[in-house]
Amino acid sequence: MGDPSGRASGIHISSGRQGRVRSFRWRAGLLMLLVLPSCVVAPLTKKARPASWQRSEKEAPHLLARLFYGDAETTRSMLAELGDVARPVRRWSRQGNGAVSVRLEDERGKSLPMVECGGYLLVEGNPGQAYALRVRNETDVTLEVLPMVDGLDLESGQEARLERVGRLVGPRKETLFSTRSGADGKGESLRFLANQDLEKLHRTHSTGTAGSLVIAVFLGEGDESFQNRPARERRRPGLFPQPGSFPERRYEPVLIPYQYR
Repeated sequence: MGDPSGRASGIHISSGRQGRVRSFRWRAGLLMLLVLPSCVVAPLTKKARPASWQRSEKEAPHLLARLFYGDAETTRSMLAELGDVARPVRRWSRQGNGAVSVRLEDERGKSLPMVECGGYLLVEGNPGQAYALRVRNETDVTLEVLPMVDGLDLESGQEARLERVGRLVGPRKETLFSTRSGADGKGESLRFLANQDLEKLHRTHSTGTAGSLVIAVFLGEGDESFQNRPARERRRPGLFPQPGSFPERRYEPVLIPYQYR
């Protein structure tokens, strides 16, 4: 008689446990339905901007650098048009007063051929080729980086304007721009346009035109100096710096507004 009673008791306990599990699952499902709409509202690609960070000048970037691209033949024609000393770039190019370094990469993350000439950075890339722009903050303060590609804003796909919001990059940090907003509003890979005429080199539009990239860098409000690190940490390498540190880390940026001609 004891066994049947025990088995019955066991079945009763198991049924109660299953009921509690079903009740918990029902409550959890209801909670997910309530929370899910609030999760969908905010795009995952955009991060909240710290309220404490503001530009020192709304439409006056601290640094404005221009990059021009074309295939191998077009790059040679641009060098001849500029008629200045050409210096091949290895991996990174320090821009302006040295506040940021930039590089263009292919789909595998390999640096594209670059040459500095006449204050411009010329990049070799074939029409239709996908690429990405990598920017490194070389200072000890947070900077706002606003790239404008072919005269367009990356986020909206509309005409670029300096008052648009860029991306905050922390001290000594890097950021990668690899997509732009397409005609349908969806993100698509950055790709080089067809070769443009050489007149683009002489157009001084602050937000760029087809065949060029313009990188605007803004200082934060109240940032009066790039150097917030102790002197010992800012010490420059000696005559023979460690591998990988030259020339990117040998020269410290100077706090002077700078714009390429």
